Amino acid sequence: MSSYDIRNDDSAHTAEKVAKVSVVHAASLSLHPLS
Repeated sequence: MSSYDIRNDDSAHTAEKVAKVSVVHAASLSLHPLS
């Protein structure tokens, strides 16, 4: 059970990191458009 909880926690943190990176990436793209 505990290993499943840890895995859940890891994936939650990973999703958080991915979301933050996506927000930063989107912000940098809007500041520096690729066009």
